[in-house]
Amino acid sequence: MRYSGFPSGHMLVVTALVAVVWRFHPRYRPACVGLLLVLALAMIVTNYHFVSDVIAGTYVGLVVEACTWRVVGRKYRSDL
Repeated sequence: MRYSGFPSGHMLVVTALVAVVWRFHPRYRPACVGLLLVLALAMIVTNYHFVSDVIAGTYVGLVVEACTWRVVGRKYRSDL
């Protein structure tokens, strides 16, 4: 199959990483949003992914970070 990039793995990985930075370093939040927008636009404009691929990858990346924080953060918060 020629088109099999759903969801975008690039957006998934970068979004999960950026979400961690967003959570722990609030002053970098504008840079985080800018990075995600530039990456998303670059992949759409170059026809590397469809818009739906990018949206789904972003969503899954956010879910992965939230679930990881819920599991790991529970231990982190109990150690404090």
